[in-house]
Amino acid sequence: MWRVPSKKKQVFLTFDDGPVGIATDFVLQTLKEFKVPATFFCLGQQVEAYPSLTQRIIAEGHLLGNHGYHHLDGWKISKQVYQDNLTKGNHAIRSVSGQDSLRFRAPYGHFRGRTSSVMWSLMSGDFDLQLTKEKCLNRLISLTRSGDIIVFHDHEKSHEKLKWVLPKYLKYCIDQGFQFELLPQEK
Repeated sequence: MWRVPSKKKQVFLTFDDGPVGIATDFVLQTLKEFKVPATFFCLGQQVEAYPSLTQRIIAEGHLLGNHGYHHLDGWKISKQVYQDNLTKGNHAIRSVSGQDSLRFRAPYGHFRGRTSSVMWSLMSGDFDLQLTKEKCLNRLISLTRSGDIIVFHDHEKSHEKLKWVLPKYLKYCIDQGFQFELLPQEK
């Protein structure tokens, strides 16, 4: 899934690689302030490290997605290691949330075999140390279209840029009449 066909002016916000203490806490506070739902594609190792933060994601009305246990590149590992990583990530999510994740996003977008993966149509670039916060925001604003699946990252590497970009981007989208929706269930 790269985009979500939509007749309404809506976008789908996603976060990868968390949960991570201060970064995910900031994201959750900001989403609550703007009343915006999101899907968090979590790494199993992070879910185990931050179980209460993972439970908070669910309690605040967001969705959990599986991002594997470790952030492994599916093009650089065997099919068996890839599958084991995916399964272990789901087990970690189940152990904390009590349910299987119905959505999966392959790290780097590199998947193996017939794995169904939620991809994206717009990458924020918040992790790119060469991209200024202003260019990151301007890029997002100029490229956002209805049906976009937008990726941000809730981890230390992107936290400083995220603190500046995320509130401004959410305000822009709301001012432009976009509605934020949770990703639909994969078919």
